[in-house]
Amino acid sequence: VSYFTPNNAYCSKPERNKEGNELKRVIKELHDNGIEVILDVVFNHTAEGNEDGPIFSFKGIDNNVYYMLTPDGYYYNFSGCGNTLNCNHPVVRNFIMDCLRHWVIAYRIDGFRFDLMGLHDVDTMNYIRKSLDKLKNGKKIIMYGEAWELDTYCDSTVKLATQSNMSSLYHRI
Repeated sequence: VSYFTPNNAYCSKPERNKEGNELKRVIKELHDNGIEVILDVVFNHTAEGNEDGPIFSFKGIDNNVYYMLTPDGYYYNFSGCGNTLNCNHPVVRNFIMDCLRHWVIAYRIDGFRFDLMGLHDVDTMNYIRKSLDKLKNGKKIIMYGEAWELDTYCDSTVKLATQSNMSSLYHRI
């Protein structure tokens, strides 16, 4: 639901108006001890569910841009969670990159593991990798994901970031 901030419920004590300070301290301590921090990211679906789900985020902003919809207006559910984010759309692609950039700059995250990366298209994953590389120390940022072959419907021009398409992904993914 909130892509740019950690869940306050995970804090050892509530942090009102200081969300993230505890996580930043933990990450610094891990780094001081030679441990890198990889953030598990989920950009393949949202908590809004299918057409019967609540409207509190992307559905209310621009449903047709943020979600993959059938010709009848129903949600494709390749993720198994009620919807599938439309990651090959430039607006969504930029949103993902803005989010990752924020985690690298504000929290000093060392890398990202993409949940169900096989639902993302190769162009988006390559765009993200090359964009991360442009950040200070960006070439050190780790990036990997679940490249499973999933049962999806995609336009024949869309190449998904799956095991069978690994040769099309930038070599540092």
